[in-house]
Order: sequence, then structure tokens, then C-alpha cells
Amino acid sequence: MSRNNVARTATALLLGLAVASVRVEGQYGDMDFEGMMDGYDDYFGDMMGMGDMMPGMGGMFGGMGGGMGYGGYGYGDPEPSHTDLADMAEVEKFMTADPLTPCVIGFYDEDTDGADVMNYRTAAQRMSQTGVRFGLATEEDILEGLKYKSGRVMAYPAKRFLEDGDRPKQRYPGSGALDPESLQIWVVKVVTPLVGLFTWENGGLYQEVGLPELTAYTKVDLEEDGEHFDAVAATLRKVASASLPEKKLSYVIANKEDVASLASRFQFPEPEGEEAPQAVAVGIRSENKFYRMDGKFDEKTVAEFVDAYLKGSLKPTHVEALEEGMESAGAGDEIDDEDSDVVVLTPDNFDEVVRAEGTDVMLEFYAPWCGHCKSLKPVYNEVADEVSDMPSVVVAKMDADAHTPPAEFEVQSFPTLLFLKAGDKANPIPYDGPRDKEAMVAFIRENATPPAASAGSTEL
Repeated sequence: MSRNNVARTATALLLGLAVASVRVEGQYGDMDFEGMMDGYDDYFGDMMGMGDMMPGMGGMFGGMGGGMGYGGYGYGDPEPSHTDLADMAEVEKFMTADPLTPCVIGFYDEDTDGADVMNYRTAAQRMSQTGVRFGLATEEDILEGLKYKSGRVMAYPAKRFLEDGDRPKQRYPGSGALDPESLQIWVVKVVTPLVGLFTWENGGLYQEVGLPELTAYTKVDLEEDGEHFDAVAATLRKVASASLPEKKLSYVIANKEDVASLASRFQFPEPEGEEAPQAVAVGIRSENKFYRMDGKFDEKTVAEFVDAYLKGSLKPTHVEALEEGMESAGAGDEIDDEDSDVVVLTPDNFDEVVRAEGTDVMLEFYAPWCGHCKSLKPVYNEVADEVSDMPSVVVAKMDADAHTPPAEFEVQSFPTLLFLKAGDKANPIPYDGPRDKEAMVAFIRENATPPAASAGSTEL
């Protein structure tokens, strides 16, 4: 390679990295970065002939763009992680294309919300191995036709696995700048059915859920014999529903022929007789431990099996060696929450705490999957500790994902922070200030009723 070509190569590399860096910061300016990326791809692959000298070099920048959340391609991924939707017909087709897989669509004005579009693509890229289809609609006609404002993200669970009472679509409730991690956590939560079909394509989704999996291995043919699948699902659904709203296991059905290598780890006995083709074998997998259920497949047997597992009274049928550095958590292992003066609210104690006369209440509605809520948690605990010298002030929080807030509290985003003054709780004061201890404590002291505000103080 000539000295001139070396210089041009270095220049292109530096410019390409600079473009990727600018993209990460979301500062697009007036430059056509996508065109620049394509240009560098052509430059390396064609003009400089590096496609022959260094296979794959020509596509490096395209891969970098996707890996950083732009363009929808990851390192070595052969398929885009999202589908661009050009008009309403494509939106409708995308939504109904496959009743067995969930989908998510982001509706954006790319000119005004470029950074959020990039973060949406990042989330789609990270979830490319979960079986969830991501679509992106940025055309003005689509937004106007649906009467959507830019920034709406909708999730559509797999239609085939919806039950009566399930919501066919849900809107992402996050506010402010789109956080890819929060979006991922929310998508996993809302598109994972109570009882679903496990395949190698959606295995990543259940890894994201992070719970031990109870799997019913049987013959699955939804086109020819959907009734058998529905009957197995109905039995599992009864068992799974018994533990709600707390979910301790993922419940799935798998075609035993498609996942034979996984099923073999449970060492199931071979079924015999006329029922063999539709026999159902059940097992729980928790990291490297495999627990086999013995006995016939019915609601009572499955429920007893689950109960024994959760109590820790089962011995695994098979244990695989863990990779070096990995640790195995037993059933029911949890990380205890830190000690805190924050009162945790549920429907059972909400009225007693929040509506009590003579108390001011600082109230947070949060969701466990919300990244902003996670960041606020230690600060909120410190706030509660700081105002503990004010006996008439209560600092409380409610998981608004697990419990429906009372109707008078219009919770549109997470976290929602409100201050309810004693004697005027019908008019809560929203807190929109900085989410740091000093600012929140000052807000509480400023708005507290006089007895609470003066509690603990000494006149000189």
C-alpha cells in the first residue's frame, strides 16, 4: 500500500470513529452521518481494495454503527435488529405478521428526537436474540394518521398466547430521554406471556426474565393440533396464576423434538402406550440445576412439584458444572433491601398511611424496571432518614407496576413524586425539582405543615 493510501486509511479511520462518537452523544447537527458511514464502507471495500486484503474491513463501520445503536446492525449480525416502517400499511403488516412473536414499534420524528431514536435502536440491538421484533416508524404521515406524538413506544404481545383480560397492546410509560435499559426491562415484562412457547429463537427472552423456567416438554403442532397445546397451557396457567402478582417462575411449553438436547438433561423416562405421542414431561431448570417432576401431568401434581421446589425440598435430577467464576443461587435466594425509613405501600395499608389525618406524606409511585426509579432509590432512602426528625412527615412509596394506584392519582410516568399536606390531601403538590437529597429535603421542609416543620427545632 502506498504512503498516500496509508494516510487516507488513517484519516478515514479517525473520521469514522469521530462520527461514531458523535452519534453516541446524539449530536447530529446538519451532517449526513448515515451517508458518511456508507461512504467509508465503500471506500474501504472498493476504492482501497481492502476487502481483498482484510476480509470484513469494508463493513466495519456499518457494524460499529449498529453496535452503538445506529443503523440496526451489530458486530457480525447478518440481519437488522429492527425494521423501518415507511407507511401505515407497513405498520399494520408488521403488527400482524406473526401471531407467535411479540413486537414493539417506536413512533418518532427523527428530526427532533434523533437521540431517542438512537437509544431505541440500541435497545432493539441488545434484544436481537430474544425473538421480539422491533419496528421503527419515523414518517410524519404515520404520526399524523395515528394522532401520536413523537416518542411513543408501543408493545404488542404475541396474539396467539393472549388470554381473556390480557392487554393486546401497551404503551411505554417512561418520561424524559429514552433510556435503553429501562425500555428493555419494560419490554421483557409486558411481552412475556404467563405461559408461552419456548423455542431456540426466543430463549434469550427468558434469559432476560431471569427466573427459573418450568417447562412442559410435549409434541407441539399449533397448526394441526392447537387444542393439545391449549390444554397443556391451561393447566400451567392455573398453577402460575396461584402465585400472582409475585412471579417466581417462568412457565413455558416446548416441542420436545425441537429442544431434545435440553430435555435430555432431565433424564425423563420414555413414555409408553397410546398416550406417548402427546405425553407431557415437566421439569424446572435453575441455572445449572435440573429438577424432574415425576407422576402424571395434572394441575395438582404440577402445583405440588412447584411448591416443593420453592421450599427447597427437591434434589436436582442433574447438575452441570458451572463455568469458572459463576455461582449458583438456590431457589428463593433474594437480595435483602437495605434498611430504610421509607414506608412501603400496598392496597392494604395505603389509606391508613396516606390518608391519615395530621400527617404530611411525601409519596413516590415507581416501577421496578424503571432506570430513573433505580437511580432515585438510594437518594429517596436518604431523604427519609434526613426528615426523620419531623414526626408528622411520612416518606412512602408504592410499586405502581404491581399495584394499581388509586384513581385520583394520575400516574403517567415513573417516578411520580407528590407531596400531600395534612388537611389538603385532595390537592397533592407535584415535585419536579432536582432528584438529590438536599433539594428534596428542602422541598419537604418548605411544604410541611407548621407543626411538622418546627418539630425537633429549639427556639433561642
